[in-house]
Amino acid sequence: AQMLLHGHALNAAREARGEHPVNSVWIGDIGRSSAPPPDLTVDARLTEPLLSGDLAAWVEAWQQLDSGPLAQPLSSLTLGGERFARRFTLQPLSLLEKLKRRWKAPDAAAVLEAL
Repeated sequence: AQMLLHGHALNAAREARGEHPVNSVWIGDIGRSSAPPPDLTVDARLTEPLLSGDLAAWVEAWQQLDSGPLAQPLSSLTLGGERFARRFTLQPLSLLEKLKRRWKAPDAAAVLEAL
């Protein structure tokens, strides 16, 4: 695989952008299907408004999530996008962390943009 990838146009384009070349392929779990965890809930109501650029519908979908599934206490929340996913878990905050959040709230826009 390394020899095939060495002269491939994909690597030439990556190197032109200053990125590392792809020089190996790892294949795993071939033929095995892993079922999602039984407690997993996927809610895709944000996807369509975001992809269609309908900001009003996207805001409405967030409001529905806030008043519905997200109104319940969660032990964890995973937000997934096209490129990345970010998982948030419930953890107790120290007094210092609580004070920091009082003056500087987490940047939700930055988290969503990174997805």
